[in-house]
Parts: sequence; structure tokens; C-alpha cells
Amino acid sequence: MTGTGKTDSSRLTDLLRIEAIMRCGRFELSLIHYVLVAVLTLLSLIGAGCGGGGAGVVDKEPPTVFIVSFTGLLPATGGTATIDVDATDDVGVVRVEVKVTKPDGSSSLVTATKTGNIWRAQFDAPANSGTQAAVYRFVAYAYDAAGKVATSEERSFQVSAPDIPPPPPPFVTGK
Repeated sequence: MTGTGKTDSSRLTDLLRIEAIMRCGRFELSLIHYVLVAVLTLLSLIGAGCGGGGAGVVDKEPPTVFIVSFTGLLPATGGTATIDVDATDDVGVVRVEVKVTKPDGSSSLVTATKTGNIWRAQFDAPANSGTQAAVYRFVAYAYDAAGKVATSEERSFQVSAPDIPPPPPPFVTGK
């Protein structure tokens, strides 16, 4: 805003209208107006101003992201692993995702939801029918409005192996 009570964009729009009226060209007015609106929108998105105040907030830093807690061990029947993430940014975090890499090497991307100051992701791990614990690795990604991204350290959780009884002893006949 300037001392006149108008924003920079409305002052520029007024000036361009006057110029277009002086040229008596409606087509020029429409084209100039739309170009001006596009330029001002881009300037506001990147935080640039047109002088006299009105400058937007510039996002200079990438976000930070830390895994603050997670389910470490699930029973052999599987279940829901909960992963809590702390993500901050100088302007604001717009999205947090957690990439879970399964024991077979494939992966799933889980979108976290914000609860208070914590972002929470939940992954449903299937039952483990193997003979060893199934290990799932995961990392969290935090995104800010400027498109900057941060990655957490990798962590893991396990689905324990089922209790498999040992095989019976061999059948021995006595002679």
C-alpha cells in the first residue's frame, strides 16, 4: 500500500487504463490488463514488490524435517505403523509425505496430516508369514510453498516373525 491508500497493482492498473483509453484501443486495454495481472501475480508469488511497500514474503530457506516418534515393532499379524514428523519452515510447510520402502524393495508414499504442530503418517503393514522379521525403512519429506523440499534421516520399523514351532523329531523305529 502507498500513501494514497491504493495497492501497487491497482495504481498500475489505473495507469494502464488511462494509457489505453488515450490510445482508444479496447483490444490494447484488454491485452495490457491481462499481461499486467499476470506479471503482478508472478511478482507476488516470488515476493517482489513494485516499490512503496507491498512486497510479499520471500521464502529463503528450505524446510527442516525430523521424525520425532514412530512405531518400532508390530506383531506378526501386521498392523498400523504410526510415524510422527516435526516439519518447520521460515514461511510455512504445505505438505509432508513419508516414503515407506517395503522388505521386497517396492515403496509406498503416504501423505501425512497435521495434528497440532506434528504431522502424522500411518502405514498399514501386512502380516508377516516369513521366518524372520520384515523390515520396513522410511524417510519423511517436507515441502514448502516455494517448492523447496527437505528429507529426514532414514528410520525403520519391523513386523515380527510368527512363532513357528520347530519340526517334530524324526520317527525312529526300534528293532
